[in-house]
Amino acid sequence: NGDVIKSININDSSNIDWEDITKDDLSLFIADFGNNSGNRTDLAIYKIALSDLSNNSQTDIDSEIITFKYETQNTFQSSLYSSNFDAEALIEYNEKLYIFTKNWLNQKTDIYELPKSFGNFEARKITTIDVEGLITAADYDSERNSIILIGYDLDSPFLIEMKNIVGNQFSESLIKRYELNIPRGYSSQIEGVSFFNEYIYISSEDSYDGISGIYKLKISEI
Repeated sequence: NGDVIKSININDSSNIDWEDITKDDLSLFIADFGNNSGNRTDLAIYKIALSDLSNNSQTDIDSEIITFKYETQNTFQSSLYSSNFDAEALIEYNEKLYIFTKNWLNQKTDIYELPKSFGNFEARKITTIDVEGLITAADYDSERNSIILIGYDLDSPFLIEMKNIVGNQFSESLIKRYELNIPRGYSSQIEGVSFFNEYIYISSEDSYDGISGIYKLKISEI
């Protein structure tokens, strides 16, 4: 019914621009790497123990902080909506974290790799995929060995499926792109995606073209 069942304070954290969220068997990862101006020097991912989240007596929990910079970024001059170092999409895959950037300049996504441990790192660039738009969220399904990306371009929101992934050779996977038709009256500004059972769930924010909503697609139909 939409009621909040629990609120938790994450100690020693700040929310500059939280974007995506992912997990493995032991930890939850919260990505604070929104970077519309391309000039942030405090990019971070907060790592939280799932056991702490499931402890009903805890309302304050600790986190480990993974800080990083992109290995390919050499300038940090502010340039609103005009860089390739914004990001809104994160997955955990093969014991690593992978960031899919939101490239304002070339409408592609660069994929960067990070370790899952506490520390300060350079995110290593793995490859680039021409998605012809701006990527806003990602999720990985280990059962299907499939990655879903969502985003938008000037015409409409879209979904990209990446299948048959081998190692971190993402650009060599089977990649398909689908345009999404959002129900009339609901927002097309899609921002979150998740696999769950037989469906892909997509969430959108309030925007000029409609109210926020959660939509679902049957995996077998794409």
